[in-house]
Amino acid sequence: MRQTTFALAATVTAALICGASCLVQPQEVFSWKEMEFAWPSKEAMDEAVKSGEYIRENNLPLGIDRWKDKLFVTVPSLLQAPLTD
Repeated sequence: MRQTTFALAATVTAALICGASCLVQPQEVFSWKEMEFAWPSKEAMDEAVKSGEYIRENNLPLGIDRWKDKLFVTVPSLLQAPLTD
């Protein structure tokens, strides 16, 4: 009986926490349509785009993490070649 009461209390508590977290809407701070890497020069980027070595649409951000006042965006290389050298 005591275990059942504890399990029920834990379940209700978890449900309340999950329900409350659904009520809070995250605030959008940054948004972008495309990501761009830093290049040594505009000419180097233009040449890589022209040759097909660099394809902007392949920069798909799949992960994001915050640490203190820093924001880290993960852009994995899922296609044929690495995104950067």
